[in-house]
Amino acid sequence: MISIIKQLDTANIRHSLKTALAAAMSMLFCDLLELKQGYWSVISVIIVMQSHSGGSIGAAWSRVLGTLFGAVMGVVLLTIMGSNLLTMGISIFLSVFISFYLSKYHDSFRVTAITASIIIMIGGTNPLTTGISRLLEITVGILIALFVSLFLWPSKASDALARGISSMFEKSSELFQTLVQCLMTAEYDDTKISNLRREITATIQNNSTLFTHYLREPGRFTSNTMDYSTIMDAQRRIFEILISMSHSVKGAKRNGFQQEFAVEINALEHVIVDALNAKTFPNLSEAVNAMESRRLELRKTNTALNYSIDDVAHFISFSYSLKELAFELEGIRTAVLSTAL
Repeated sequence: MISIIKQLDTANIRHSLKTALAAAMSMLFCDLLELKQGYWSVISVIIVMQSHSGGSIGAAWSRVLGTLFGAVMGVVLLTIMGSNLLTMGISIFLSVFISFYLSKYHDSFRVTAITASIIIMIGGTNPLTTGISRLLEITVGILIALFVSLFLWPSKASDALARGISSMFEKSSELFQTLVQCLMTAEYDDTKISNLRREITATIQNNSTLFTHYLREPGRFTSNTMDYSTIMDAQRRIFEILISMSHSVKGAKRNGFQQEFAVEINALEHVIVDALNAKTFPNLSEAVNAMESRRLELRKTNTALNYSIDDVAHFISFSYSLKELAFELEGIRTAVLSTAL
């Protein structure tokens, strides 16, 4: 039992408590306002409450738009079609069809059919009153969910985004070190490289979602927004460079042309890893220049002629990607240091 408790995610526990509190508050308010179907308010709370306040704001706005349109559509269909079994089926079909079509243009319309169908199924002699009641119940849930999300133990997407960006740097560093090791040993670790690529892809997608939530949060700073955007764009390019490196590394041969650059590769590896992990950004240009100087030195002695064309070509491709990676990191130096990741 103790081991299970230790494994519990405090963020999930906090989110669950906030959702439960908001649900109880919504039922209380519905009772005070004498709204009979208060459980729709609770459902709205569960839908709107997200892990971060920015996500809750986005979900609330989407729910409001979808609910408002669904209420109007439900009232109109109920008024025109009536509430017998046949017309109810036709009305629900129309509401689902229209919602599905409109959801292609905006996600908020995904809940439109739900609200419209509720109003149609409940029926009643006064469709307008039914529609207004459902709209009020759902709105109460949305407003309370927003209040709890923003003011009670708020969890900001900006904090999670900063952690996600740091995680991206760490995973990129691990992948980079693995590729360098594979190059120098001529032993390609396909399993580890594939796993790291999947993890980085998932991190990029998650960070993109968090950035969308962050943009909706109140009190964000424009300078930080620009820095985060710059860093995330660079991280995508860095990942593409690492993928390109992996293709070059696959063709590495034991005691191949790369061994002529062992000292320079080792030095460049250390400064790139420092930049990715510690964000200290040592002198990347100096390490790149050392690699270039070594290349010119070997060119004068025609050392490349001792190796196969394929071997040399693979290393040239790798070294080009290595320099691109260094320049990308140099380009985001200011943005990374200013965000204090």
